Amino acid sequence: MKLLPSILTTGLIGQAMAVSMSSRFTVSSTCSASKVDAMLEETIDMVDTAIKGIDTLLNAGVKLNPNVASNAIKSLTKAATTAWGVSEPKWWSYALSAADTAQLKVAQANYQKLYAALNTGKGMTASESTLFCDDSTLVWTTKAIDIFPDGGALTTEEYFKAQGYRDTSIVKGLWKDPDHKRGKNQNFIIDEYDGGKMCGSKSAEAITYTQSKNMFLCPNAFNNANYKTSLKSMKTTTAEVEWVNVRSLPGTFLHEMMHFLDLNPHVIDQKVTADNGRQVAAYGMIAVWMLSGKAGIETVDRSKALTNADTYNVFATMAYLQSAEFIG
Repeated sequence: MKLLPSILTTGLIGQAMAVSMSSRFTVSSTCSASKVDAMLEETIDMVDTAIKGIDTLLNAGVKLNPNVASNAIKSLTKAATTAWGVSEPKWWSYALSAADTAQLKVAQANYQKLYAALNTGKGMTASESTLFCDDSTLVWTTKAIDIFPDGGALTTEEYFKAQGYRDTSIVKGLWKDPDHKRGKNQNFIIDEYDGGKMCGSKSAEAITYTQSKNMFLCPNAFNNANYKTSLKSMKTTTAEVEWVNVRSLPGTFLHEMMHFLDLNPHVIDQKVTADNGRQVAAYGMIAVWMLSGKAGIETVDRSKALTNADTYNVFATMAYLQSAEFIG
């Protein structure tokens, strides 16, 4: 079996070794090593495909013209218009505009940083980063001493007030991670859900804490009914697909890693205006398309696309499934 070089690292004696999540994160004991390793490998493959796809567009020249464009370039162009707001080529097109070129180059540079982090571990320190696959090992506490050796008799809220924090509403209680430390202190998770469990019924499938370097991929993210465990079997499909049917575990991990990386500007979850007028996170293909200006229909600040985590997921997924016909 021929192994893909894009998902391998090389040992000191020249032997190829499959990448391991445990060399990127401290992996919680409740995670399946084989599942998270497989997720990591496919995410690397998706990111590599995204980087190469942008290269193809940047170097396409007159081949962008819809009269002569190959199916692959048409597919990548659709992905770029959806995700990054790149203008749809016309019959007179012979190259990308300077603005579209700049947009794609920034996106590609961020993908390259992500690729380096995932494939070689650049910037990743496993002892300082923890990946959780559920919340079963966490313990709720309001006692500072449970986490901080100098906590004394203080509550967690009192402890943070003593450190100069003004808004202590999210530290009235903390989730203690008894299995891992950050220096002399116990690792902990802030109260995201008003005392509710991190992977409870009302929680997100995944969440990343950039400052404390904790990432949760909750059981719902591993549920194939919600997110496909893998998209490999669909790489050659020519069928029509809707975004809801190609949401994936590797794509979710890619999204969370964009939050995790120390990028400037930092990648967040941008907002778009829904049909009911409410502001919602730009998750999924339609919201990402809206954020980037609906393929040129609206004039928007396209830099927001470059700082939206799911935009990177959407483009990488569409590039990974180049033969598919995305319909929304």
